[in-house]
Amino acid sequence: TNAQTGDVLAWGALPGGITASLAGNVVTLSGSATLANYQTAIRAVTFSNTSDNPSTTPRSITVVVTDGSANSNTATTTVNITAVNDAPTLDLDASGAGTGYATFFNLDTGNAIPVGDIDVSVADPDNANITSATISISATNRQGTDVLVAGALPGGITASWNAATFTMTLSGSASLADYQAAIRAVSFDTGSANTGQRTITVAVNDGSLSSNTASTTVTILGSGNRPVIDLDANDSSGSTITEYQTTFTENGAAVSVADADVVITDSNSANMASATITLTNAQAGDVLAWGALPGGITASLAGNVVTLTGSASIANYQTAIRAVTFSNTGDNPSTAPRTITVTVNDGGPTPRRATCSPGARCRAASPPAWPATW
Repeated sequence: TNAQTGDVLAWGALPGGITASLAGNVVTLSGSATLANYQTAIRAVTFSNTSDNPSTTPRSITVVVTDGSANSNTATTTVNITAVNDAPTLDLDASGAGTGYATFFNLDTGNAIPVGDIDVSVADPDNANITSATISISATNRQGTDVLVAGALPGGITASWNAATFTMTLSGSASLADYQAAIRAVSFDTGSANTGQRTITVAVNDGSLSSNTASTTVTILGSGNRPVIDLDANDSSGSTITEYQTTFTENGAAVSVADADVVITDSNSANMASATITLTNAQAGDVLAWGALPGGITASLAGNVVTLTGSASIANYQTAIRAVTFSNTGDNPSTAPRTITVTVNDGGPTPRRATCSPGARCRAASPPAWPATW
């Protein structure tokens, strides 16, 4: 009598002489038959619901029989509904076959690539929010410099990178649409020239159940003959996501944009031609400057960008980058973490970028740079 979306009345095998018909939410059994056969026929009528998110309102089902002359009393069955939490589903490329995504990383351009297509789909029939997502680089062909990088994330979602397990975790209760955007904001990057295909697995969780695991296949193209910079070779600054972290204290000494063990490597050139150091989110009073530079390297400042130029050895460019500093002249500086990117170029078309931040670790990263925070 109080049908809800997805409710179904149906019937199974009926005794001989009795037929059934359905009109709206009413099943009618017809045909002259014994009391025993009608008892069997009534028991053959069933209730179900096809929805993955059914209303839990108890349903009332009434039954009336007639002998052809008079109707019986009205008997009522109450059906209580128990909802079951359904797992979310994930598709990294909704327009493609299956739930996976195939993409390419070019070693010669070095551009980080998203782990999901633009049409990433997260669905959950009975939850409006997702609480977490786990994104991992699988062990097969994985290299030590492989990394996952989170770009700008929707409000309420944060990212953490576990370098030991090559796993990024997105956390925070947020809408399905926000988690779709967050997954699209995660990119794969590598400082390795290894061309072995990488596999990245992704799953989401609604707080109770995890989705299917969808996979992104990354085919590696190119030769990787480009310079690579690591702003903190031994990771002593301790950041877990970005490349180098340090801290500037108000009215204190300027801090270098690189650790003492900054390393530049290049498989086909002993010299660098230039380096670009960019303060990407400058605040009032921020200053990029430089100290003494090795011979053959000059520096210039335009806005929030320091450019080092001149053909010089890798060792000299390492020294020059360490000579570039960050400071702030204010007595009440913004405490927003600053991000500084460092790009080196050997004169070829494919520079390599790293990030430095007072508050984050720096390792080699291709444009777009791995995020870091000062």
